[in-house]
Amino acid sequence: MFLNNTKNKDNFLKLLGQTLERHGIDVKYADGDADLMIVLTAKEISELKPVIVIAEDTDILVLLIHYANNTGYPIYMQSSGSNSSQKKWNVDETAKSIGEDMCRVLPVMHAITGCDTTSRPFGVGKGKAFKEFRSKPELRQLACVFLERSSKEDIVKSGEEIICQLFKGMPCEGLNFLRFRLFGKKTILGTKVLHIQSLPPTSDAASFHSMRVYHQVQTWIGNEINPCDWGWTVKGSLLLPVRNSLGPGPRELLKVVRCSCKGGCDTVRCSCRKHGLNCTQLCGDCRGHGCTNSEVPEID
Repeated sequence: MFLNNTKNKDNFLKLLGQTLERHGIDVKYADGDADLMIVLTAKEISELKPVIVIAEDTDILVLLIHYANNTGYPIYMQSSGSNSSQKKWNVDETAKSIGEDMCRVLPVMHAITGCDTTSRPFGVGKGKAFKEFRSKPELRQLACVFLERSSKEDIVKSGEEIICQLFKGMPCEGLNFLRFRLFGKKTILGTKVLHIQSLPPTSDAASFHSMRVYHQVQTWIGNEINPCDWGWTVKGSLLLPVRNSLGPGPRELLKVVRCSCKGGCDTVRCSCRKHGLNCTQLCGDCRGHGCTNSEVPEID
């Protein structure tokens, strides 16, 4: 609880840094993305001596591989677990094994399938996505758009096509049609209960996801852009993701799906949560506010 307070956390980090400096250890403070600073610092030191980065964050490993250039001394990344469970990666050898093209687009693949600041499309794992990107040059070409100074329209278009292909859609099919096609396929078979989260996202929801991916990738390559222009919104002191610009469905349909929970709507017994919908004013008890399944309230 102590470190949940931002001021407490900042003061603790300053105190820790001062203590380390008194013991002759060089300390750097990150104003923005700490992962990028860690990776660039490791690259800088590797010109003089071998480097071991101790971390558990996959984002750091992805960036180390992306920035690997096989010059200077080797860089290793080691997990911070106990000796029996520690993993160690030779970054340069790993980068060499996956190839230059994959190293370049690896941050895009990682962000679009879920990282510290972006969500993971349901059912799309890292291993599956890696195989798709490695075997399909067209996916790598689409990913390159996220590494350039691109327009919002190009980002949304490329992001939708990548997500569509990760869900085994046909080229240029579009997420809305793919979502409808898979819904029909699964309901016609009728062998299992359809879990709505297993369907691809809508084009609208995917557009905001793609913008957040672009913002994160640009941050990783050292370009600072306004998050509020790329899928984020400020509510009070919080930076929150914009999930969509459209309602969850037609009002007539929403009248069919509503709950009558007496609790906090925090289990799958809540029919709204079960169908992947927020509670609304049409719900019997919560009325779409005050429960764990309601929209995040505006903070003035």
